[in-house]
Amino acid sequence: MAFANLYWGCVQQQLDRTEIDGGGDMGAAAAIPVAQSSPVYEACKMSFLSLLTSVFESKVLYASPTNRVLSKTPRDFYMPNYEDVEIKTSDGKVIHGWLIKRKDARLFPTIIHFHGNACDISHMLYDALGMFQKVKVNILLVDYRGYGMSEGSPSQAGLIKDAEAAFDYLLLRRDVCDPDTIFLFGRRLGGAVAMELASRREGSPRGIIVENTFTSMDSLVQHLSPAFAKQLSRNMTNKWETDRIVPNISRPILFLSGRADEIVPPHMMTALYKSAVNSRGRELAAFPKGKHNSTCLSRGYYETIKRFVDRVLLEAGSEGM
Repeated sequence: MAFANLYWGCVQQQLDRTEIDGGGDMGAAAAIPVAQSSPVYEACKMSFLSLLTSVFESKVLYASPTNRVLSKTPRDFYMPNYEDVEIKTSDGKVIHGWLIKRKDARLFPTIIHFHGNACDISHMLYDALGMFQKVKVNILLVDYRGYGMSEGSPSQAGLIKDAEAAFDYLLLRRDVCDPDTIFLFGRRLGGAVAMELASRREGSPRGIIVENTFTSMDSLVQHLSPAFAKQLSRNMTNKWETDRIVPNISRPILFLSGRADEIVPPHMMTALYKSAVNSRGRELAAFPKGKHNSTCLSRGYYETIKRFVDRVLLEAGSEGM
């Protein structure tokens, strides 16, 4: 039904346009469908491309598990000290997360973890365990709207609101974390979310860590589907132009790049690193065998994050003295 409405709407739009263009005594003749320039053909093309774009954005960019039940909890991964948290966004949605706490939590930095698509926070528990044990941090795992137990449906504007709400929530949790030691972490799509948050809250996060993140959605579409890239880009509403905002970020950024990533080409991470011209203390860490979903399994992955976090905190302490 939705496609039919879209199609006939496009037909009417094209017919109206033809009648306007034709005008006068030639209006009737101009309105006769001619080969591939006919209104019906154009309507078919427009409706197909609109449908293709809608499917790409909803089923690919914002793919989420069909089962909204979280399969595991932090307790199943030897992290029993955690809270189920519900965070209200500026547009009234309620998103769900887990705040995993260390003993004497405020003495340790805290990472807000933004995951990629096609997963929820229960799929990130192995990663959270690595950070908890090896990086020595508290972790706020948060599901975007439309993922896991969070309300709503995903969109670029919505995910940005979710990220801001998660950050503001942590700022109020003085019992758990020091606001000056909050780091942002984003994997794949989550990297774009983390960068957007960092640009909007410039100077607030202590540092940013991103893994296998694309430069922009237009560039990724060009890589994944060159045949339809122009049409998809024209119709997409979710652009995620990280390459445009990263030059504005001054906080230290760690780029974790799996050089065997089969979806996001590694040169995009290199391009983002080179574009981060104002980031003080930026780093690019390359993992030669790291793939799109398995870079975190690479040798030295969590040790790299640990060194970055420790260095940034040490430098911040020196500046404050």
